[in-house]
Order: sequence, then C-alpha cells, then structure tokens
Amino acid sequence: MRRRRILFVDNHALFARTVTERFLAEHEVAIVATVAEAKASLSATAYDVVLLDYDVDDQKGDALVRWARAVGQRLPIIAVSAHDDGNQALVRAGATAACAKTRFANIGDVLAEAVGQRRAIAASAVVLGARADGSGDDRAEILERDDGLLVAVIDGVGGSARASAAADAALVVIRQSCADLVEAVDATALLASIDRQLAAVVAGGQVAAVVATVTAAGVRGASADDCGAWLVGADGYSDLTEGQVKKPFLGSGQARVLPFAARLDGTLLLASDGLWKYAPPAGICAAARYPDREGVPRALAALVRLRSGRLPDDLAVIACRAAGAAAAFAE
Repeated sequence: MRRRRILFVDNHALFARTVTERFLAEHEVAIVATVAEAKASLSATAYDVVLLDYDVDDQKGDALVRWARAVGQRLPIIAVSAHDDGNQALVRAGATAACAKTRFANIGDVLAEAVGQRRAIAASAVVLGARADGSGDDRAEILERDDGLLVAVIDGVGGSARASAAADAALVVIRQSCADLVEAVDATALLASIDRQLAAVVAGGQVAAVVATVTAAGVRGASADDCGAWLVGADGYSDLTEGQVKKPFLGSGQARVLPFAARLDGTLLLASDGLWKYAPPAGICAAARYPDREGVPRALAALVRLRSGRLPDDLAVIACRAAGAAAAFAE
C-alpha cells in the first residue's frame, strides 16, 4: 500500500499512538482528540482517509461524519470505536467502513478496501417481463454512492397499468433519496416513505420491494412482502428476509417492513418473487457462486424460464459481490 495521509480522531491518545506505531507506521498520521480539531484539520489539509472514534471529547463522532459529507468531503471515513453500537452509528451517518479497536490488526485491509486499492463493490442486474411483448411490472435499480451502492428490486402488484405506474413511482422515491441524502440511506425509513407516498401518487397502486445499501462495512437493508434477499457463501446461504410477512403491500399505508443487516461475505442476491417461487434453492446457490458475477443474473433467469422460452412471472434480480468473493468461489 502506498503512503497515505491519515487523520486519526480519538481521545485516547495512548491507544492512538500505540496502534499508529504498530499498524500504521508506513503512513503519515495526524492525531486529534475532538470534532472541532478534526474539522479545522480537514479544512486546512488534504487527507486521504479519516479514522474516527465515536466517543470523543467534545461531541459524538457522527457529528463529524455529517459535517464532512455536508461540506463536500468525500474521503473515506473508517469507524474505529471499541463498541459495535458506536461503529453502527458512524456508518449510518455516512462512514465508509468500520474496524473495531479490538480488531485493529486488520486496519491495513480495511484501509486498502476503503481507499479503492481493491476492486470496488460491484453489482449487475437483469429485468425480464412475462408478457408476450417482454414487458412487465418488476424493476431493478443500482445506484452509486460515495460509500458504496444502493440497490433495489421493486415488484408492481396486480398486473395492471397501476402496477407498472406504482413500480415506477417507487423508483422515483428511491432515486430521490439517493440524490438528496449525504448520510447513509436508512432502508427501513425509505420503504416506509414509499408506503406513504404511493397512495397519493398512484391511486390503488401497490408494490413489494427490497432495498439495501452495500458498503465495505456490510449490507443494511429492508424488505416488504415477497421481494427477498439472500446472501450466498461458499458453503451455504442465509435468507436475510425469511421473517418477512406477506401483505399489506407498500402503498397500502400499512405495510410491514423487515430490516436486515449482514457482512458481505459472498454474493448478495436481491430478487422479486419471480425467482424465489420458481427456482430451487440449490440452483440459486450454484448460479450465485459463478466466478463471473456479470453472468449470475442471467444464470438465475435461466432457472425459471419455461421450455417454451416464456417466464412464469416477471423477474428482477440483482447480484452484488465484494472483492475476493469470485476468487473464493473459483477455488
């Protein structure tokens, strides 16, 4: 790793000096103890990355993250609290990644990921309609953010013009949230907003949906109804949305939204029920493990395609993977 200019914001001076000498000796590190000092330093010096504790002397660390994003500071910020709650608060505010103090020996790997020396998190999608003309009511969206990706799958309910209009309106809300917020997107709040807004925008239009932010710190998302998310690893899979209850749909004003969170270990799949209802779990896992991530959505679509070439239902799939996962699957 090339030499980096790092701002280390931590009020435990002895800890900061010790880990700097042990794990960050090849870098240029400035240590400050307060949010005020950090703001002044960031305003005067061009840093490559910030290491940030949550409990500092004058404020909580998330105040610095929000300030930095609001003034256009897009450099990576790594949460380094000793407590999971503190790190989660920093990531929600817009921090790029987290490395707990108890795992500080891993800071080199986290730095490399955060500053982009490894391949960025990437995603690919396929959207297919079951109608004779190839149209349908499912949607998939991949939006880039400074801290990673915002990914979403929407399933318009009812098979009518209102279903397509509702799916399109939900995507507008998602895109707007990604454009407006400098801090991390709260997927649960985002789906709740869609639930409220759809009734006003498309009378009677309803959708199912799954939305997630994917960063170096992991996956944080939420689902409503039968759009789902799986995390497929080398030895198995986790259904992140297995506790989701069907109905009411988003747009009813009464939808029940299920939040989820996980580390990105393997391939993250977001899909409409056109996959989960018709493809066998073993086949889904095998396709998700293809070394070529770009080919994963197409392989999943092949699982549900009928002999006639038609589809039994509309289908939207997103496959998302972090650095190293393809190599692990190929071994």
